[in-house]
Amino acid sequence: MTPRAAPVTLNTTGTPDTPGRQGVDILDHALEEPYWLDDLDLARRQLAREWAPIGCLIEANPITVGGARGMAQLWKHPVPGQEHGLVYGVSVFLAKTAQTAIITYFTDERLLGTTGIRESVVACKDPAMMQALLDDNRPHPYDPELRGLLAYNRSDAEVWDEQFPGHPLTRTRAWLRDLDRIVTVDPAFAALPDFRGTTRQVKGR
Repeated sequence: MTPRAAPVTLNTTGTPDTPGRQGVDILDHALEEPYWLDDLDLARRQLAREWAPIGCLIEANPITVGGARGMAQLWKHPVPGQEHGLVYGVSVFLAKTAQTAIITYFTDERLLGTTGIRESVVACKDPAMMQALLDDNRPHPYDPELRGLLAYNRSDAEVWDEQFPGHPLTRTRAWLRDLDRIVTVDPAFAALPDFRGTTRQVKGR
């Protein structure tokens, strides 16, 4: 019997200029979320709330990989067990009605040697960000009333990546842009019906 092809496979050799850890998890069931791509504003707001206790959702965007639609969630959280430094990463969910593939990449801010450089430099260039840092009043773009473990910073925006080519957030976005080369999606998986969310009510909608 011919072995069944894996739904999603990853080139584990990595990308030359983007060091970090990457992997694929296959769940033999659908997501349990009451929201998804059909209500992007709701999805972003709820995902931001889910990330708030452990870090911060930077952005969440629809993505298509190998013909399979999904959501790319870019995030950050503290380095476990350390007083300083952040881990930046992305989780790509390719969600089907009976199966879900989760592709993950993350990298450590300590690669720079000094943490917080991006935030400090941008704050010096952006008076509004400096004032927000001083006031600790940095609303999340997906939920202005949200306050989580880590604040959303204006320096997290993609517009600053070019000025910080070695920063883990820049590296993470570069990895995501290269996803079509890194990932192979089995056509049979791509052809499965997409996950559409459930009928559960969402608190705070």
